[in-house]
Amino acid sequence: MEQLSITLVPTAHETLILPSAIVAHIYPYAPPLLIDQASEFVIGGLLIGTDKLPLLDLFTTEAESKEEDRNSFRVVLVSAVTSQSPFMQYAILAHGQPQIANIGENDLTSLGKGSHRYIARYVSFSGYDSDKHIILPNLPALEAELTMS
Repeated sequence: MEQLSITLVPTAHETLILPSAIVAHIYPYAPPLLIDQASEFVIGGLLIGTDKLPLLDLFTTEAESKEEDRNSFRVVLVSAVTSQSPFMQYAILAHGQPQIANIGENDLTSLGKGSHRYIARYVSFSGYDSDKHIILPNLPALEAELTMS
């Protein structure tokens, strides 16, 4: 059975499951740059090298994000999986330390379709115990709608 390396990224209410191959880097939290307009869940911009990239706080409302202590937050730099995105990379705000795990194809159990267009489905996998739902995100849909100015 072939194993896949994944990165579990905690958000405010759920945990994202991403292939580790698309996680380019994990940075300590830094306040984002202010932006004028952006797509859903974009809370600001980050300057990585010479590129200004969107920072997303997925499935969190603006009121919730202002109340949290951000000392444990991390910024996960993700490489786009589709050419539909205007950005080759973007960042996701992790509400805690991301974890790396290896899973086999039989380790994942589908728990049903997602409740948002950026959620492909809810899943669980053996050996992972958390009170948060695990989300398999719909990255092509998210990336196709990603905007920031």
